[in-house]
Amino acid sequence: MTSREKLVAAIADAGTYLCVGFDPPLDVYRSPDALIEAGRTLVRIASDYCAAFKFNSAFFEAHGGAGFDALAELIASVPERRYVIVDAKRADIGSTAEAYAHALFARLGADAVTVNPYMGRDAVEPFVRTPEQLAFVLAVTSNSGADDFQMLDCGGVPLYEHVVRTFDRTEWRDRLGYVVGATRAELLAAVRKIVGSDVPLLVPGVGAQGGDIAAVLDANAGGIMLVNVSRALHERFAGGTAGEFAAVLDRYRRLLATR
Repeated sequence: MTSREKLVAAIADAGTYLCVGFDPPLDVYRSPDALIEAGRTLVRIASDYCAAFKFNSAFFEAHGGAGFDALAELIASVPERRYVIVDAKRADIGSTAEAYAHALFARLGADAVTVNPYMGRDAVEPFVRTPEQLAFVLAVTSNSGADDFQMLDCGGVPLYEHVVRTFDRTEWRDRLGYVVGATRAELLAAVRKIVGSDVPLLVPGVGAQGGDIAAVLDANAGGIMLVNVSRALHERFAGGTAGEFAAVLDRYRRLLATR
């Protein structure tokens, strides 16, 4: 099964586009053991409500080698029917990119990773060498500084569009997806028109960042998509009971239902 096929199967099995993000704050989870304990609980509860998990590697790497091992352990605990993204935003060239890809896929066991396209095609290619690998290329992000570069005019089109069109013409198009923030639903619709319905989009920015779920669903037009929710869920996970966390998960599952 290719990575994209696994993603499609996970969405169909869960009946939702919901992706649960785990960005464990350093001031709350002060040790790798704390990460493992909390992460296993989160995975156990959330697996019944989501299609995928997105682990932010920075919060694990901050704990050194033991943190990296903790991330690998949590990924291994995710049921096979669920998809796993490691949010690392890696990019480099040559042997460096190959080493990053090996760490993320072979060592950690990710189904997909996020990558930064700024260095060009040869910086992304090592992350999509086999059909079992998939890379989500940053296109339109939801941070406040996104427009500094992403909306610059590039031959009559914004830079983000040039990035998407360039990668959509590669021979490994079927191993790519794109990150498009939920706070820019009109741009999500634009990206979807460029790549068609068969290319996955990873959509952060609902919940704490205020992206409109209905607008995202309309803009996606039925394509392959994961909508990530991190902070809004973690507030309930860290500060409430398991039942309260499950209730919030169920709400997002229903709001992001595929049918």
